[in-house]
Amino acid sequence: MRPMWGPAVITSILSGCLVDLDTYERRKAALTDDDGDGYSEDMGDCDDNNPDAHPNADENCEDVDLDCDGVPIEDDSPGAPVWFLDSDGDGYGVDQTGFSSCTARDGAVEVAGDCDDGDASIYPGAAETWYDGIDQDCDPDTEHDADGDGYDGDGPNASDCDDQAADTHPDAEEVCGDGIDNDCSGDAGACGLGGTLVSEDIAAEWRGESNDDRAGSVVKGISAVGMSGEPAWAVGASSSGDRRGMVYVLDTDVMDGGLLAAADVRLLGPEGDSQFGSAFAAHPDGDWLVVGAEASDVGDTSGGAVFLFEGPLSSVRTAADNDVLVVGMDRSGYLGQAIAVGSTTTEPLVIALANGPTTYAIAPDTSVDPVIVTAPADGEGLRNDVVVCSGAGGDFVAVSSGSNESAGYMSGQIWVYQLDDPPDTLDDADLIIPGSAAIEFGMHLGCSGDMNGDGREEVLVGAPGYDSARGAVVVIDPESWTGETWLDAELRVEGADDGDNLSNMPDRQLDLDTNGSVDLLLTASTATGASYKGGAAYVWYGPLSGTHSPASADASLLGSEDNGHFGQAVGQRTTTDAPEVGLGASFLDSNGEDSGSVFFLSGGPGH
Repeated sequence: MRPMWGPAVITSILSGCLVDLDTYERRKAALTDDDGDGYSEDMGDCDDNNPDAHPNADENCEDVDLDCDGVPIEDDSPGAPVWFLDSDGDGYGVDQTGFSSCTARDGAVEVAGDCDDGDASIYPGAAETWYDGIDQDCDPDTEHDADGDGYDGDGPNASDCDDQAADTHPDAEEVCGDGIDNDCSGDAGACGLGGTLVSEDIAAEWRGESNDDRAGSVVKGISAVGMSGEPAWAVGASSSGDRRGMVYVLDTDVMDGGLLAAADVRLLGPEGDSQFGSAFAAHPDGDWLVVGAEASDVGDTSGGAVFLFEGPLSSVRTAADNDVLVVGMDRSGYLGQAIAVGSTTTEPLVIALANGPTTYAIAPDTSVDPVIVTAPADGEGLRNDVVVCSGAGGDFVAVSSGSNESAGYMSGQIWVYQLDDPPDTLDDADLIIPGSAAIEFGMHLGCSGDMNGDGREEVLVGAPGYDSARGAVVVIDPESWTGETWLDAELRVEGADDGDNLSNMPDRQLDLDTNGSVDLLLTASTATGASYKGGAAYVWYGPLSGTHSPASADASLLGSEDNGHFGQAVGQRTTTDAPEVGLGASFLDSNGEDSGSVFFLSGGPGH
């Protein structure tokens, strides 16, 4: 290092007068800055081997004199910790009492923030007792906000309707169908069906019990036959137990999903290949659940059977526990393949369909003889349906045969007659409308509800074979029909693609968005949307007229599993909260191969 020559040394050299060597070395060392801190010993550096020690250095609380003033530890050092007086001994001091010190002081702590130094139970982080007027945790913003979402649940600014849930407050996003008023609007927010939804995203899935049950082959909202005395859901699994069949009654809130094995009520079919649950209905004028078993041989004829169970139902029952049994007497007659309910002016009646088609009007009062309307002379086939709708002149019956060939191969046909004035044979029905070749007109039937506001219902007729099996559904008013062919219907919906088979619908349409107009819910169980032949359901919000397609639907619900046949069965029910939709997919492998599932969704405003 270059020596720092002072004036005295230079003067000595210039005058020719040199000091001895030791003195020279000492003087040179005093003038040299060995640690590079800008200070030499001669300039006051008290430790020229420590660059942190020199005059004007910042002291800390170590036992080292860094500023070279002769005092190694100084309480006013910039590095000294700040202490706060803690009178109540709770570990937290008062902000305004802070002082610096390198050594601990009695009654002082290093953490401030105590808002009441006379109460050891009050300090930052203490457990808050909400809404008691005392700020235990010294956070004035939280005394009225238990969940910390920024909205008070108590006090003059209270706006949080659930101060135990941080995701519930006035600015939260409403989650439809979860039963929670997320945005504190006073409404729990029933789901308005809208947009596109895939079945795997529907939380309310009820799964079949085991392989080949095919649960969800029939799904219907039913009247108060369950344990609660409130409207319930019924789900058919007609292949359960080697086709013995089972009907499940879900009497509670279905929106959580689960296993059908946990259903509130289970009705087990008779032994053998009876296909119990192939059809069912509940009579609104009497707490009766009516179940068909189209292959039953309980009458030793294999002619099918209809079982009537009087509610309220509970627990597990078998077909033998029925209150009324009607047995089909014609071999392979398939009595019970379709069932509807209605009332005359004197009796509640069950309309059970047999092959042909032939209808049987059965009263729960067994002293009343059944009224039989025989099949037409050209009666055909197995693909039949029946509904009872409400008209201006009372209930009327619509009967169909999708395989009738009166207008060509598999053309189909429907017959309509008044329930109070049945004909002897369908050939004498009040209205007969044939389909056209290969469309299977009448494969499915439903009632429209009061779709056009005239106080009466129309008939919905499905034709799955229409136009290369795209499928179609038309709405026909039997009481004002003047058309020449089924294509003259005032409302028609056609399927999107070949093979979709758009044709199925609930027994009765409802006002799903609760806006005062009846809406339209249809399914195409082999549509390819989200998966190959996964199936689909579509909703059009009313009022409606003209011709429509899935492209114009307000909501599209798509099956997510190949060949799952989502929408194979469809039902609706009205609850005190919002209408509900049930969609069966009996070929889903949800709990084993072809175990089947049924999915439930809420309607309501907000679509």
